[in-house]
Amino acid sequence: MFVRSFCLALLSCLLSPIVAADNDPFAVLFGDGDGPLSASTTEQAGRDDLSIITLRLDGFKLIDALPGFETEAGLCLPVQPVIDALEFPIQLDGGAASGWFVSPERKVQIDFETGETHVAGRQLDRSLITYENTDEGWCAPLPTLIEIFDFDMAYRSRELTVEITPREILPIEARLEREAARRELDRENSPLGPSYDPVDNPYRWISLPVADIAVTSGLSSTGKIDTSLSIDAAGDLLKMTGRLRTVSSESRMIDGVRLSLERQDLAVDRISPIKARRYAIGDISTPALPLLSRGQTGAGAVFSNRADLNADIFDTTEIRGVLPEGWEAELYAEDRLIAFVTDPDPNGEYVFDTVALRPGYNRLQVRLFGPYGETDTRDIRYFVGSDLTPENETAFSIGFVNGNQSLLGDRVERGSSDLTLQETEAQPQAFATVSHGISDRATLRLDALLSGASESDEPSGATASVFGTVFDTYGAVRISSTEGDTPAVRVSAQRQIGAVSGLSAGYTDFGDTENTVSGLEGSRVERSATARLTSQFQLAGRVVPTQAEVSWQDLTGDISRFDAELRASGAIGRYRWTNSLRHRSETSPEQSVSQTDGELLATRDVNGVRMRAAIGYSLEDTLEPTSLSVGAQRVFENRSTAQVSLSHDLREQTSVANAAWSRRFRNVILTGNASLRENGDWSCGVGLSLSLFRDQTTGHIAVSQPGLSRSGAVRQTVFHDLNGNGLRETEEPAIEGVQFIVGNSLRPEATGKNGQVMFDGVPAGLPINVELRLSSLNDPFLKPLRVGRSVTVRAGQVVDILTPVQSTGDIEGVLLLQNGEVQAPISGVEIEFRDKNGHLMATTRTEFDGYFYADGLAMGEITVKIADKALTKTGMMAEPLVLSISPQSPSVFGAQLLIEPQPDQSETVAEKKRKSE
Repeated sequence: MFVRSFCLALLSCLLSPIVAADNDPFAVLFGDGDGPLSASTTEQAGRDDLSIITLRLDGFKLIDALPGFETEAGLCLPVQPVIDALEFPIQLDGGAASGWFVSPERKVQIDFETGETHVAGRQLDRSLITYENTDEGWCAPLPTLIEIFDFDMAYRSRELTVEITPREILPIEARLEREAARRELDRENSPLGPSYDPVDNPYRWISLPVADIAVTSGLSSTGKIDTSLSIDAAGDLLKMTGRLRTVSSESRMIDGVRLSLERQDLAVDRISPIKARRYAIGDISTPALPLLSRGQTGAGAVFSNRADLNADIFDTTEIRGVLPEGWEAELYAEDRLIAFVTDPDPNGEYVFDTVALRPGYNRLQVRLFGPYGETDTRDIRYFVGSDLTPENETAFSIGFVNGNQSLLGDRVERGSSDLTLQETEAQPQAFATVSHGISDRATLRLDALLSGASESDEPSGATASVFGTVFDTYGAVRISSTEGDTPAVRVSAQRQIGAVSGLSAGYTDFGDTENTVSGLEGSRVERSATARLTSQFQLAGRVVPTQAEVSWQDLTGDISRFDAELRASGAIGRYRWTNSLRHRSETSPEQSVSQTDGELLATRDVNGVRMRAAIGYSLEDTLEPTSLSVGAQRVFENRSTAQVSLSHDLREQTSVANAAWSRRFRNVILTGNASLRENGDWSCGVGLSLSLFRDQTTGHIAVSQPGLSRSGAVRQTVFHDLNGNGLRETEEPAIEGVQFIVGNSLRPEATGKNGQVMFDGVPAGLPINVELRLSSLNDPFLKPLRVGRSVTVRAGQVVDILTPVQSTGDIEGVLLLQNGEVQAPISGVEIEFRDKNGHLMATTRTEFDGYFYADGLAMGEITVKIADKALTKTGMMAEPLVLSISPQSPSVFGAQLLIEPQPDQSETVAEKKRKSE
C-alpha cells in the first residue's frame, strides 16, 4: 500500500500544472546544482507557457523540438539553440554574447542583462529589444531576433512552427539547398549528401580487435551473489570483419559463444566469384521471406549483392542492431512508440520484424536504454520506392543456415537471450531470393525455401512477386506455394494522401499452404486482412500525429479474430503525451470474447528532471485503471545519471520500485542499481563497462566508451598546417573547439586541447560524410583544405582522419573601365583568383559599383584577372594583378583592376608618329 500511495502522490505531482522547485523530488534527493532551493512564486517565462516548436528555414527543418515561451512581447525562443541551428559563429558566455553572422563585418555584441545590443557597429533601439531569462537559458522574442539578424520570422501557432524567411542567402541555406539538390539528383543511390573524397580503409588480414567488456555483480534478498562477464570483440580477420561474443557467469565459465566473419563492399561487386556485395559466415541470421519463412538464426552462410540482407518487400521491413545484455530497445516512428524489445537474440541484437512502412519517406528511430540510465539513439531513414530494382538489373540473396544450432552446438532461438548449452533439434534451411527490374516502375521477384527438417513449421516452397508503382499507388501481388494444392495469394498497396496522410492495406488468402501465423489450439489461419491510416489533425490549435490500424484473421474451425488500435501523440505546454487504445475480439462456436484497454503516457521536464508517468486502463465495462507507473531521470553536470521508477499493478496488487545510477569516469562507466518489491524481496548490483582499442597515434592500448565493437568510430585531428603539406608536424599547433557534422547530425563534441575528437556510434558498413562545421572555427581566416571526407567504418574500428586547416586571406577591389583620362566602374564581370600554379581558387562577379571581394584564399602569390570568356565577349583588354597575402598581411584592400578597349593598331602607329614629331 505504501508503494501504491507513493505512485499516486508522485503521479499527481507530475501532472500538476505548476511544480515548484521545492517539490522537485530529484532536487530534494540529489540537489539541482544551482545552490539552495528556492520557493519563490515570481512568474517567469517557462513555467506554464512552454510550447514545443519546429524551427524551419525556407522549408528546411532545422530543429524538431525547440522550446518556445509565450511572453508579453510574443513568442520567445532560446537564443543559443537558434544560433547553433543557423550556424552563426556567436558564442554565449553567461549574460553576454559576441560573434558575427553572414560575414565577419557584421559583428554582434549582446548584454542580456541590460538589453544593450550592437550589430555591425551600431546600437539597436533599446525599445525594440527585449530578452527573457528562462529555464532554457536566455530567450529573445521574434521581433528582437528579426531586428538583430534582419530576416523575417512567422509563427504559425496551429502547426507549432516558426518559419524563417531570409532577406539574403544565409550560408546554411546555401549549404542545405546544395544538399537537397544532390539528394534529389541521387535519390536512388545511397548514400545521400555531398560527394567528398573517400578515406582509404582497406580490409586487413588481421588487426588487433576492439573489445567491449562489461562486468556485473548482483546480490539479492536470498543471499545469492551472481557475477557475470561479457565480452564483445570485433576486428579484421582474413580480410573480413570477425566478431566474437561470449558470456560467463557464476555457474559456468562460458555460457555461450557466437562467432562470425562478414564482409561488404557496397561500391563495387568484387568480393566473391558470384559478385556479391556482402557475405557472412558463422553464427548468422537469415532474412524473412514473405509467406515462406520468418528467418532463422544459427550456423550458416549468406551471400548478397543487395545493399542489405533484408528480403522483405516494401510494406514491412526488419530492423536489427546490437543490444547489450540488460539493455532495452524502443522503436519510434515519427516520435510515436510502436514496438520495444527487452531481451537480445542469441547474436546479441534487438530485432523488430514486420515493421510497417508508409508510402514515401519513413523516419524511424531506435532508442536504447541501459540498466543504469545509459541512453543511445539511432536514426533510420527508409524511402518506400527506392527498393525497386533498376530496369534490366538483377539483385539476389542466397544462403543456408542450420537453424537453432550455433557453430559450437549450443541452442539458439531467434528473439531469445538464452545462451545455455543444450541439445536441440536443428532446422536446416536453404533460401534464395532474386529480383529483376522489368521497368523503371516495376520489379519481378522470386523467393525459394528448401527446408531439411521433416516436421518443420516452415516447409519448402516458392513465391513469385510483382511490385511497383501504378497511378501513384505502390503495390505488390505475391503468389506462394508450398506442399499444398492451393497456393497462397497476398495483395498489398500503399498510397500517399495529401502532404501528411498515408493509407496502406493488404489481404492474404493462405490457400492450403502451411503458414507461420500463430493459430489457436492448432487452428490454421486461412485468410487475413489489414489496413492502416497515418495522418495528423488539429486539436485545440495543436498538431496531433495519429495512426489507426485494423486487422482481421479467419482461422479454421470457424474462428475469427479482430484487432483495432488507435495511437495519438502531441504536446500541450510543457507536457508531451501519447495515448494508445486497443480493442481485441475473438469469436468461435463455443464463445465470443472481447477486450478494450489502453495506456496514457505523459512526460515533462521539471528543473532539469525528466518526469514520466503512465496509466493503463480498461474499457471492458467501465473506465477502470489497471496499472500506474511513474519515473524520473536526471543527468548531472559531472556526467552522471540517476533515475528512479515506481510501478503498481492494480489488478494483481503488486508493486515494485527501482533505482539506478551511472557515472562516466573519463571513458569508463560505473553503474549501480537496486530493486524492491512489496513482499520484501530486494536486489542490488554494480557494473563496470568499457571498450579497449589500439590507439594508432601512440600504438598503445586505449580506453573508450563502451560500444565500439558494435559500431564504428571516427577520430578527427584538427591542426594548423603551417607548411601546407597536409601532414601533422611537431611544431604545428592543434586547434581546439572545432565541431563536425557526422552524416546529417551536428555532433555536440568538440576537439580538445590536443585537437582531437572521437565520434562513436558511427553505423558500420555504410559510407558516411564527416564534415567540419566552418562556423566552429574561431578564426575566420582559417579554412580547411577539405571541408569533409567520406568514410566507411567497419564494426570494431577507430578510423583516424587528419583535418589540416590553413591560414587564408581576402582581397577586395574594384574593376574600372579606363577610357582615356576617365575611369568608370563596371558591374557583372566575372573575376578569377588563381594561385601561382594557375589553379583556380575562387570566382566572383563585380557589384553595381564595380566592387569585388573574395575570401578563403590560400596564402601566397595570387593572380586576379578577368575571366577569359568575359574579355572575349567584351572585346576589351586588361592586365592581371599579381598580389600577395601572408599571415602578417592576410588582407588586401583597394586593389584596382583596369579594363580598356582594344587599341586600333593603325591609329596607334599614327599617334606615335605624331607624338615623335
